[in-house]
Amino acid sequence: MLVTNWRVVLRHAWTVRIAIGIALLNGVYVTVAILTDRMPMPPIWLAFVNGLLATAVPLARLIPQKKISGDDQ
Repeated sequence: MLVTNWRVVLRHAWTVRIAIGIALLNGVYVTVAILTDRMPMPPIWLAFVNGLLATAVPLARLIPQKKISGDDQ
């Protein structure tokens, strides 16, 4: 079941933005690798950045966001 303000969440939640960033990073990486037949960066760096961003998703969920949670903190 979706939250009642799901449209606002999709537009403003940092967790959604970070997840989209992860998907875009991986998409660009794979596209460049296919088109140029070369890796745009060493795979270890891609894994490192993916790990950092994936760790940021649950952390961002813990931070109150005024536009979606209504908290005045």
